[in-house]
Amino acid sequence: MLQSIRHEPTRRESLLAWALLVHALALRGEGEALADPAFEKNGKPYYPDRPWRFNLSHTDDLVCAAISAQGEVGVDAQTISEPSERIIRRVLTENEQALLAQSENKACFFTRLWTEKEAFVKFTGEGLSHSFQTLDFSLFCGRDSFEAFGAYFSCFSVENAILTLCLETPSRICPLWVTQPQLEQTLRGCADFETERGVFE
Repeated sequence: MLQSIRHEPTRRESLLAWALLVHALALRGEGEALADPAFEKNGKPYYPDRPWRFNLSHTDDLVCAAISAQGEVGVDAQTISEPSERIIRRVLTENEQALLAQSENKACFFTRLWTEKEAFVKFTGEGLSHSFQTLDFSLFCGRDSFEAFGAYFSCFSVENAILTLCLETPSRICPLWVTQPQLEQTLRGCADFETERGVFE
């Protein structure tokens, strides 16, 4: 699975995201005897023999894992960065583009919209086969928590990144994340790394 990722930093971050999932499951008392995951048609992973769903994401400075025993879950994290005009036109609706033009912090505004859209398509399992242009979040801009498209969203700012969690039911479930220095400790085999712990119910 990870061998197919040729970009070394991306492969390392993906490995760490899976390691974080195992750590999160250990916090739940469910980390033992995990079989290999299965994958849906568009690549969303799941464990056929477990009653819960999970999702992973990673970016330059952050990896995160979200687990839900109450239906589907999607999570996305992105480092805040300035978007190109081409990306803006490809990702945002006209309404969102108009709001972006008025924003005082365009990089943060765009990155938040991107994570909301990607968390949703990971939640549905459609992935990037679902056009972002069909998802208009303009009515929800600036809200940390909201309901849209039949799902529940929570947005977090984490250092120089934005993380969005998408859930099937309203819940106190939060993602679990660690920063890059902490992850590097984990890779070196340090078992007692500290994490920002979410609530897993």
